[in-house]
Amino acid sequence: LLCQAIGITYGEKLDKKKEYKNVKIVPFIYELPRVMKMSDLIVSRAGASTMSEIMVLDIPTIFIPSPYVTNNHQYKNAKALEDKKACKILEEKDFCKETLLPLIDDCFKKEVYNEMRENLKEFSCPNSAEAIYKEVEKLMKQNLYEK
Repeated sequence: LLCQAIGITYGEKLDKKKEYKNVKIVPFIYELPRVMKMSDLIVSRAGASTMSEIMVLDIPTIFIPSPYVTNNHQYKNAKALEDKKACKILEEKDFCKETLLPLIDDCFKKEVYNEMRENLKEFSCPNSAEAIYKEVEKLMKQNLYEK
């Protein structure tokens, strides 16, 4: 288990405990997509950029949406995937080891894990930059915008 985004202060406190050999606490990861690619399961907030990376990588995820964002958009983002059985959601108000650990165990059931990976593909758009470029190019050819 690799823990990042918990803040440097808390990360340092946890790292000093060194009670768990299978947990590594790091304050910041510069190459997060590379680390994500090596992961079997991700527990993360549900920000749009993070979700995009996860969808392209087809990595089963437990999203913990931040309740402190405008219009609860992180929950709505994650809910779109959860409705298609492409992720699990654990709301922050319910977050504790008694709710997280069984959810992790459930995600690692072979049928659940494979279903999430397969369903994530529906949301993946690995060539999004190219698709956006082509759409802008079409608009330019239609002379919708003046110079």
